[in-house]
Amino acid sequence: MSGEENKRVRWLPLESNPQVMTRLLRGGGVPEPWNVTDVFGLDPDLLVMVPQPVKALILLFPMTEASEKFMKERAESMSTKDYPSGLFYTHQTVSNACGTVALLHSVGNSTDAFGLKDDSVLGGYYQSTKDLGAAEKAKFLETCQSVAELHKNHAQALLNSTETPDLEDEAEHHFIAFVHHGGALWELDGRKPLPINCGPSKPEDLLLDASKECQKYMAADPDNMKFSLMAFTGGSFD
Repeated sequence: MSGEENKRVRWLPLESNPQVMTRLLRGGGVPEPWNVTDVFGLDPDLLVMVPQPVKALILLFPMTEASEKFMKERAESMSTKDYPSGLFYTHQTVSNACGTVALLHSVGNSTDAFGLKDDSVLGGYYQSTKDLGAAEKAKFLETCQSVAELHKNHAQALLNSTETPDLEDEAEHHFIAFVHHGGALWELDGRKPLPINCGPSKPEDLLLDASKECQKYMAADPDNMKFSLMAFTGGSFD
């Protein structure tokens, strides 16, 4: 491992668990009924079961040679420097923080639907980073103790008491988020240099349009079944 890698801030990976993610958001100040819920499949009959309104779709996929190649090619061909200033986007420089970064992208582009108090963890974070660029936001997160503690508390929530987590371990999966902003669907991935404009969309079509982009990730690594999907939604299953 290089000296540069040794110097990187590392967190414990966040589990792909909607209950854990919802508790993290609630601890950060996101009010009820907003929550993270499973998406059980990409077939239209399954997508219509997801409670509305959906403000973000979160994809977890395995980091393999095939997915890395697809991500690189996708970023090179689709990234855009001309993204709206109102789109919340941050790079990720903290190792294993991709789950929380995906949640930051989801909530940061949804606050028109609910309010966050400035004295809450996430409210304070967004207030502190509102005038920063993507690289500066990432640097801020490296030393933001309130968000780091929030992440740590929930990343450890399901660890067996006999387990000893190793901060040197790299997560084998990666989270990204899809959100609607300014009439377009955006893919937000802190490991990519820029956001990806996936094309025109409407808020009510976010889930369907984002699912089509997720299918591209799955098609790029067809032998791998370790994908999962979650929605950030203001509804709940009856």
